[in-house]
Amino acid sequence: MTSRVVAAIDSSAAAGPVLECAQAFARAIGGSVQALHITEDGDDAATAFAAAEALSLRTVTGDVIARLVDAAAAPEVVAIVLGGRGRPGGPRPAGHVALDVITRVDKPAILVPPDAAGPGRLRRALLPLEGIRDGMRIPDPVLELLDRAGIEIAAVHVDDDSSLPAYSDQVQHETEVFAHEFVARNVPTSVDVDLSLRVGQPGRELLEACDESTSDLIVVAWSRDLSPGHGQIVRELLERSRIPVLLVPAVPDKPVHVVKGPGQSTRHG
Repeated sequence: MTSRVVAAIDSSAAAGPVLECAQAFARAIGGSVQALHITEDGDDAATAFAAAEALSLRTVTGDVIARLVDAAAAPEVVAIVLGGRGRPGGPRPAGHVALDVITRVDKPAILVPPDAAGPGRLRRALLPLEGIRDGMRIPDPVLELLDRAGIEIAAVHVDDDSSLPAYSDQVQHETEVFAHEFVARNVPTSVDVDLSLRVGQPGRELLEACDESTSDLIVVAWSRDLSPGHGQIVRELLERSRIPVLLVPAVPDKPVHVVKGPGQSTRHG
């Protein structure tokens, strides 16, 4: 069964970046794109956007959120791509349709800013490792899929003053051990990553790391919960990121045993 990426578009200018992102993601994983538009009043603009990307457009009627959730649930669908907002000055962190859909689907969802520049090819993904709490992480198959697609994964962990590890007098060694354990707990051993450690406010540091690394995509594990007190980092990324954000429903953490011997190597740059 060929993997399919659903590109959900409306008649706003945001449809172009959504289709471009869906095409790039589908090319990377060897899948196909299904452009989808839920309509009540015609679909001329959406059809034109799809035609510009050489895609046919499937149009359906009904409740927009319910239809998109149903489309994402199809077994061949590996991800759904949506516009975060219809225009650069639109609602933040995203429009209500996008926010409702991403909290209901159990598949990866990519939210695309309306002013995102189409990368053509996805070359580098930024992987924050502190976006989810209580021992949750991105499922191994998702990271393995990105790795097989040739997408370089740049992992970043941000500590603030209250969460810094208690280092001994061997600062360099302890930092190396900490980094190794962190990657081993969050990333499959078959996936190579370049890990950087930063200190500061997580949302701001992640966005700065994204700019510095020229990433094409941010990949975030999350609990699908945007209720008060939850999902703060996700909200910040959706509100301020200039590149697409891939939200992946998190799974429980896995235990890891690391031998803390001298001269131990890590999987970070």
